[in-house]
Amino acid sequence: MNLHQYCLTESFRLDSCDGLIKHTHLIDWMSYVKYTLYQRLNQKFNIELQLMQNYQQMRFNY
Repeated sequence: MNLHQYCLTESFRLDSCDGLIKHTHLIDWMSYVKYTLYQRLNQKFNIELQLMQNYQQMRFNY
């Protein structure tokens, strides 16, 4: 499920629930956003680490 679909389903559910459940869904939504950002940063870090290792390996071999 992409972010847009998630937004649509969450806003539908938020509109059809009472205040307490709205609050719970808001926390779930924030957790989802934090998790997604963390995954992206982790992926970026791993790519940079791989590039650095490749560069060091290349220097070592020549």
